Amino acid sequence: MDFKQNYIDEIINDRESGASELARRCLEMCADIIWKLQTDGVSEMKNEIEEFVHALQNARPSMSPIKNLLQTWLENLKSLPTFTLQEFRLEAMGTAEDLIERSKMAVDQAADSMFKILKPNSRIMTYSYSSTVMALMNLCKKSGMRVVVPEGRPLFEGRKFGKRISDLGIETTVITESQIGICIKNVDVVVVGADTVVNDGSVVNKAGTSLLALAAQTENVPVYVVYEKFKKSNQTSAEVVLEKMPEDELGVDTGKNLHIYNYYFDITPAERITAWITEDGVRLNKGKKFSK
Repeated sequence: MDFKQNYIDEIINDRESGASELARRCLEMCADIIWKLQTDGVSEMKNEIEEFVHALQNARPSMSPIKNLLQTWLENLKSLPTFTLQEFRLEAMGTAEDLIERSKMAVDQAADSMFKILKPNSRIMTYSYSSTVMALMNLCKKSGMRVVVPEGRPLFEGRKFGKRISDLGIETTVITESQIGICIKNVDVVVVGADTVVNDGSVVNKAGTSLLALAAQTENVPVYVVYEKFKKSNQTSAEVVLEKMPEDELGVDTGKNLHIYNYYFDITPAERITAWITEDGVRLNKGKKFSK
């Protein structure tokens, strides 16, 4: 059905939303299609929904909250008692709405845990767009914080993120990625979101995060990763699929012997991370010591 493919394409083509936002959007889509699907009964409806959920989960394989939130929703549906079709639709929609609210609450709680770590007037460097970091910025707007954001090639989401942060009244500086090594010397802390946190604590995030964390490690700047627990994965780093996007986004003409890569995600090793912050609080990387 066209409406299902349109939803899947929307998720595939969204380059600006964070992983949590996309996961919640997927739940909204699921809550919507249960009213559009025309089936003879609940059993057939469940089969159609499961097929759609799997397609959404496969649309963005680097983003674990899409897989985890949708799987939680699907398991809840499987455990529902026998209903009429109308009753099933209402229960399925209500379950999706509850999960959306749980996700939003978790983001706010994780941001609050991170805010409690920061000292007033801290100089923060972040990277790429994160709804959790944006929630943190809302808490920081009266604390004298200053923020540095790399511009985020190839689609420059960092520029847009920097504008949103500055609109809160926070002094914000946008830089090119090539200036990270210079500007990291002048910040107190790095705070990034995550698309996936794998079983050993390594972090899948926008490509460039790993190099930012390496620069921070070199300068003894702590690196905090703030995220909701729906982003945790049992995968190893080797099992993660790092999404590639169209090469023409880089604006480079192809030619003989010229190759172009446009990976959107990389993996930051756990040893470069100072602490992981979720709605449950702070988990320190006990093997790290930082002077700043």
